Amino acid sequence: MVQLNHKKAQDIKLGGSFQGENIVEWGNMAAGACITIVPMVCLFLLFQRYFIQGISGAVKE
Repeated sequence: MVQLNHKKAQDIKLGGSFQGENIVEWGNMAAGACITIVPMVCLFLLFQRYFIQGISGAVKE
């Protein structure tokens, strides 16, 4: 368990910060999910060639 005292050092938590007592802010939650997924997709697209070579190299015929 990690305890962070500074707000700038905290990670992205989608569920707790977008839920009120009786309302869920779906638009903000979807925007936060997109922001967290975009860097991973960009890295995959950048290194896709190496990823596919690694996967296909593992299959023996």
